[in-house]
Amino acid sequence: MLERIQTFFQSLNIARPSSEFSPDDPKIAIVALCLQVMKADGRVEASEKAKLRSVLKSHFDLDDGRINDLVKAARSVESEAVDYYRFTSSIKWALDEEQRIELIGILWDIAYADGERSELEDNA
Repeated sequence: MLERIQTFFQSLNIARPSSEFSPDDPKIAIVALCLQVMKADGRVEASEKAKLRSVLKSHFDLDDGRINDLVKAARSVESEAVDYYRFTSSIKWALDEEQRIELIGILWDIAYADGERSELEDNA
């Protein structure tokens, strides 16, 4: 499972910004969707947070400070969103079909990181 996540993030052809994350950065959209999946069952478990941080650290080559910045930026954008379109359209333009399919698998990996599957996560 972790190998699949690593392969996915290594295959992304997304430029790494040097300082601040732009709201239109595809990484923001990816993390925002991950946050939505984590919150779908009404609680965010430490295991889900750890899974997300592990993926971001290893595949976007970010240190803890940059991970915090990315998650903070994604939280801000995600909290203002009225639907998923902003995120899915950004991802559609940034990722090819194979990468988008792989992202769906990663979202399920994050949903299952707490060891439980909620019917609410099925709909996220």
